[in-house]
Amino acid sequence: MTICVFEATTEEHLNLAAACHHDWYVQARYIDPNPTGKYIDEWSKNSKYLLVTESSNRHNVTKNDVVGMVRLILSPPFPIHLHFDLWPQESAEINQIPVEDQCEISALSWAPKHGTKALPYLYRAIRQGAIKWHKTLLFACLDTNIIPIFKRQRLSVHICGDKKFYMGSDTIPLIMKTSEMLDSLSEKNPKLLEIVEQELDIVPSKRSGRPIQRWPP
Repeated sequence: MTICVFEATTEEHLNLAAACHHDWYVQARYIDPNPTGKYIDEWSKNSKYLLVTESSNRHNVTKNDVVGMVRLILSPPFPIHLHFDLWPQESAEINQIPVEDQCEISALSWAPKHGTKALPYLYRAIRQGAIKWHKTLLFACLDTNIIPIFKRQRLSVHICGDKKFYMGSDTIPLIMKTSEMLDSLSEKNPKLLEIVEQELDIVPSKRSGRPIQRWPP
């Protein structure tokens, strides 16, 4: 089996990402199920979706192959600003960074059977997405249970506001500066750094592999 980390650019892969987003959030009790079986919201059109898959056939990815998924919201308004009150000092620091250099990590999730073993590859997706879209400041609103994992893995993150109940869980807003994260991993977790610095894979669709620009509706 081969682990692949790639941007979802075709209709089939985007639908797969939306279905996984829906199903895993339902299983985690973050959201209620909806009839479409997909999770698409007001940020979907301004987002790039990335998939982590485990498959011996890179041309025919199915839902059973998906290890994890994440999306990067590339332009404002960002959920963190709409739903959280950021601390004044951290907010001032954010305002010093050009908005085109900012993005928000969203929908960080993985198949229950893989658990947090998927995280290094999701970090790779985030890191390579940040490179591709020229982002240096990352936001995230994450379940508080994930924060201790970040600390154990030596990821440099900064809490930037009070926690609140959001999207079905106790959630805390974070800032991540890519330069700090790389420095921390270089010194304290070089094995993880080796993973996150691998470029995105190229995985064509099972039909033509050409991007289809009809999603989301």
